Amino acid sequence: MNSAVMWGILGGLIAIVIGFLVISAILDRKKRKKAKAEQAEIDKIKNSAIGNLAIMVNLVVEKNDKKLEEFVPSVGKLKMSDINNLAKEEFKRVETINWFQYLKEEDILMENFYAIAKEKSNNWPKKNQEQIKYFKELEESLEKEKYKEFKRIQKSRLTRKYK
Repeated sequence: MNSAVMWGILGGLIAIVIGFLVISAILDRKKRKKAKAEQAEIDKIKNSAIGNLAIMVNLVVEKNDKKLEEFVPSVGKLKMSDINNLAKEEFKRVETINWFQYLKEEDILMENFYAIAKEKSNNWPKKNQEQIKYFKELEESLEKEKYKEFKRIQKSRLTRKYK
């Protein structure tokens, strides 16, 4: 009887260990599945944010170029500093938008964004051609239909701002 009790206890301990391992494996699998789903959601937001940023930069560059063409020194309504400030304000506003935080890890994108954002907008045609080309190519690689509404809204907002 002593031996039977001992085998029973040993069997119980083995069952507990096996049960613990099975439960641990199941919980680990659920945790990995949840982490994978969260990462997929973050990637989706990040990809959308990359598209949004490319569209925003291109719209600001486009509106800025138009203002620079219309600019008449000492005669026009706007001063050159006003044109430069409009672009700078817009880039600062973009940095405060909630989707911008997802782009901090994108080194090349951020390097190009900050290169344009730091430079005065009247110098972009001379000093930032590479960055302008980068964002144009980035926007061209996007699915147009997906960003159509975002682009329309931002274009309308920037048109009002740049009047």
